Amino acid sequence: TKDLVDGVLRARRASGLSSPDRSPTAVQATPKASPKASSVPSGFHPVKLGQRVAVSHDTAMLRLRWADGLPRELVVPLTGHVKIGLVDGVTGRFAARSYTPLSVGPGWLEVMVKRYPDGTVSRGLHDLAVGDAAFVAGPFSGEFTHTPRKYRKLVLVAGGTGIAPFVNLIEHVLQSEPTCAMVLINCNKTEEDVLLHSHLNRWLSTPSPTSIA
Repeated sequence: TKDLVDGVLRARRASGLSSPDRSPTAVQATPKASPKASSVPSGFHPVKLGQRVAVSHDTAMLRLRWADGLPRELVVPLTGHVKIGLVDGVTGRFAARSYTPLSVGPGWLEVMVKRYPDGTVSRGLHDLAVGDAAFVAGPFSGEFTHTPRKYRKLVLVAGGTGIAPFVNLIEHVLQSEPTCAMVLINCNKTEEDVLLHSHLNRWLSTPSPTSIA
């Protein structure tokens, strides 16, 4: 009898029961809560990628169209910019960066985006497929402004995609201030990193006191 009781007690201890009136408790893993998607900040409007054209080995021109299809056209001030944001599909977090539109039209805008290995927004924009969503806010004034006909000479220093804020400024000066001399110093790591070749060639061929280095 004693051997039988001892065997029962050992069986209970092995199954996690210390006494006859205790029932086993099921241990279940608590599922991790899925990341909560952050809301898109106010002022951002949905757009869709309409077209992507490679400009260099790591830079592309993106044409973004308003998601609602309306033919609204942004009025971007000289050297101004917009903010373009994305919602991360994994974390749900929203991130945005500033870009200067190179051209705008009814229902669309074009921006030049360089892909950076650690750039959350730039990588996300490069990974968009045609029809994928992004968000645009603005336009906003740039950190520097140009007062027409105030200067006789402008010296512009750009690096890589940093030439974008100067594009519309140079176009404006060539058309409206033909006596204003401009010097554009365009810095790049290698020749293949030089962007907007067609713009550079057109500026140089325009009769004006403009030089590019």
